Amino acid sequence: GQLNGGSPSVFGLSGLDLEGLSARLGKVEQRRADPSLKYLDEEKVGQLLSLSGPFAKVFPGFEHRPEQEEMLAAVTQAIFQGEHLVVEGGTGVGKSMAYLLPAALFALSQGQRVVISTNTINLQEQLLRKDIPAMVDVLEQAGMVQPGQLKAALLKGRSNYLCLRRWNYLNSYDGPSVDDARLLGKTSVWLQETTTGDRGEINLSGRDAFTWSKTSAGEGGWCPGLKDGGPCFLRTARERAEQAHIVVVNHALLLSDLARGGNLIPEYQHLIIDEAHNLEDAATRQLGFQIGPDALDTALDSHGRLNTELHLAMATQDLASPMRQEGDRAIGDVEGSVPRLKELWTTLWAAGEQFFTSHRGRDGENQNQLLLNQSPEGASGGVTGGPNSRLWEEVTLAWENLEVVIQQANQGLNRLLRFLQTTEIPGASDQQALLMETGGIQDSLEQLRGRLGAILGGADSQSINWLANTQSRNPPGDQLSFNSAPLDVGATLAEQLFDRKESVVLTSATVSTEATFEYIRQRTGLPQESNELLVGSPFDYQKAALLLIPEDMPAPNQDGYLEALARVLADLG
Repeated sequence: GQLNGGSPSVFGLSGLDLEGLSARLGKVEQRRADPSLKYLDEEKVGQLLSLSGPFAKVFPGFEHRPEQEEMLAAVTQAIFQGEHLVVEGGTGVGKSMAYLLPAALFALSQGQRVVISTNTINLQEQLLRKDIPAMVDVLEQAGMVQPGQLKAALLKGRSNYLCLRRWNYLNSYDGPSVDDARLLGKTSVWLQETTTGDRGEINLSGRDAFTWSKTSAGEGGWCPGLKDGGPCFLRTARERAEQAHIVVVNHALLLSDLARGGNLIPEYQHLIIDEAHNLEDAATRQLGFQIGPDALDTALDSHGRLNTELHLAMATQDLASPMRQEGDRAIGDVEGSVPRLKELWTTLWAAGEQFFTSHRGRDGENQNQLLLNQSPEGASGGVTGGPNSRLWEEVTLAWENLEVVIQQANQGLNRLLRFLQTTEIPGASDQQALLMETGGIQDSLEQLRGRLGAILGGADSQSINWLANTQSRNPPGDQLSFNSAPLDVGATLAEQLFDRKESVVLTSATVSTEATFEYIRQRTGLPQESNELLVGSPFDYQKAALLLIPEDMPAPNQDGYLEALARVLADLG
């Protein structure tokens, strides 16, 4: 696909070689089933890590661990029989190999995909750079799979991938800010080499991390690059995941996918959740949200430039009169609603501050969180009468007024989107980019409306809502925020995950409580009829570990403890 209406090989004035980039991204090979592996039943897979199995013969320094073999058998049964399983394997069991083997061989033999979810980047990298290649190497050496046959892919959320069209839109601006220029400088060299467009490949922190959002594929909005055939990092990552036998994701993407109805990860029926002790916290974070005073500015961040670009594009046109009027009206509607939006936004936060301060003054200076109790009439702030009821009414009235204007702004954005989709503006340097930015603003405002409405718009017995006052770095000082979290993520996971997937395996070194799995079942919604396995560590802690308690240093909660600890550790070294 050509961008900017120019040569397909040069991206605007950036000198980015799109043909070279397309070649680098390459064509994604299709995932294939291996009919020769149909002979693999659960028993044969279960013997792969035995003393006489292929790993013992091929893998240098292979150490047979009965606990690992036991876990392999349980995971194999769960995947091949379509069952749910929770398994705790102590330190040193080799959990990743115990679930990777059945996942890979099932995916290869059936031509399906298995998704593996981790909580940390470290484990993702270990799986993709070490464990999966090691497993593939043994399976290939043992003659069980053909070289290059097994495909594994990492898939991240949309905002991790650079969008070439948005990058070029930022790069083509005559007056970039210092932050914009620094990010463009950092990414322009990297773009000559990367095959993923993944922000994890470069060091972005502080302001760079914020500016990245202007060039990323974002979490919403309309994107022509996913369909137009030109080079696109997000589309390539999704194609690689679509064709992989094993797809590695993190808990955040897994749960976002569930919340959005499954359009982020390619369809799957078999899932392994490692680091499962983090699942409840990750679900609470992903299914809940926080809104701060800067949320509107963030949503409208690109509006100023979009407005300027639209006016310039329209001014150079001799568009047919009705068409010109339609465009000017759509631009004007959005432009006109922004000052009113900002005014009502300020009113809402002022009312929120007053309400919060009135409670803090009454309940003690150290209270930094205020629960917004739900009642049939809506969030009442825990107050049934007196001046605080009046203050809460001011908050809800401010929200009602703001919501009306957000809806009006979104209607204007919708008209502008339709105009940009149906009318070619010759003066626009990149009309597709203007479409994307318009859609992005609309998505951000709609998300803001939905989230604030969930907190301020009425009763919701499934969530807990609160006001919080926390320290902010930028700008420095206290910052008020509206917060919401689901009361019971277990019910959501039971309905949207366990009830809808053939096999889900939860594993960790720490998922049992007092040698049972009742607590994690309750917290994550794992069905009672699912299988469970608890295997200890193969390490002989009685012989290999020594616990020493020094009596001549401060207690952990006393001043000087860290310095004393550092000194002791240095002496021991």
